[in-house]
Amino acid sequence: MLEENGNYFNVLLPNGIYLTVTKVIGALHSAQRRAAGIRPMQMPLVRFRFLFLTKRVVMKIMHTASNVVGVKFSPALSQMLGFDEDTTYDRHTEHRAKLPMNLTGNLNLVYIYCDLLKQVLVGDTKAPLLRIVSRSTDMTSSLNYTVFQKMTPKFKSL
Repeated sequence: MLEENGNYFNVLLPNGIYLTVTKVIGALHSAQRRAAGIRPMQMPLVRFRFLFLTKRVVMKIMHTASNVVGVKFSPALSQMLGFDEDTTYDRHTEHRAKLPMNLTGNLNLVYIYCDLLKQVLVGDTKAPLLRIVSRSTDMTSSLNYTVFQKMTPKFKSL
């Protein structure tokens, strides 16, 4: 977000697992409130909402945010929200994302687990990890996968 004097401050989306669009938007609003020193129940300076019909995010700089003259997104956040990363969005009008929201666009690694394996250390826990698959973060890339049917082991007495 840009202030009147040309300086800017960053509003960072906290690291985490966001399973729904509403969680992402809520986290963005909370991060703005923390960065700008706004009380939790006050309206954020820049309001985001999601249009379920078109699957687009809409952003609006609120009229109460007189010191905010524009919003510019990082490449990763613009890819997730569907906005153009090279555009500074200004004025107090609604800006609709050009692309649908993509919660998996920045997914770099896929962890594959298997119940039949021995537990190994994964981060700070132990889990039956089969493989970590790296994938491209390009929006046009696709993740190839194989579906395995769940097999019930059968034991025969000797």
